[in-house]
Amino acid sequence: MALLPPQLDPLPAGATAVTPVGRPRWLPPLLPVFRTPEPLRISVLGANAPAWAWRLRSSLAALFASAGGRAGLQVLEWHDGFAIGAPGFDLVPALPHAFVLAAEFDPASVSAASRLILSLERERCFLVVQGDELGLDRATGLDPHRVIHFPIRGRAELAALARGAPPGLSGGAFGRACFGLARAIVVGYTQLER
Repeated sequence: MALLPPQLDPLPAGATAVTPVGRPRWLPPLLPVFRTPEPLRISVLGANAPAWAWRLRSSLAALFASAGGRAGLQVLEWHDGFAIGAPGFDLVPALPHAFVLAAEFDPASVSAASRLILSLERERCFLVVQGDELGLDRATGLDPHRVIHFPIRGRAELAALARGAPPGLSGGAFGRACFGLARAIVVGYTQLER
């Protein structure tokens, strides 16, 4: 059975290019594994946590741009997401390949994420909770490997910010969590049947 091509939409309003800031030694290069002309589209939604969603989106977009810069990949970001693909892309899949739900570590935010998950394709969702404590997120119904806890920014992340680098490229615990999430998203993308 032949797979139908995905429905593509124009880039969302306000999409801007993310400039790679250099790939840290700990970050492996990202190979051009994306189907042409279908860039990887990631939606980052804040479940009662708009500031955390913004930080997470900008950190992930910077990480992808830095990891894919050597391969000539381009990253464009907008208010609630970003995409990565071959240079010059101007269309993105109508349905994101991954939904990253950013939740603060409090019951209202995790509850809002749980409600949001009900309206999305669960196998494309990742719940990213700011905070290392476990337990609050069990009610979401997601597989445990799709729930990722990010540490609160520490010294490495604050030093990166002082240098003008995104926290996701710090090499500290926050940067490692960004890398783990990015790797899981790319693995999910390569396994999606289209």
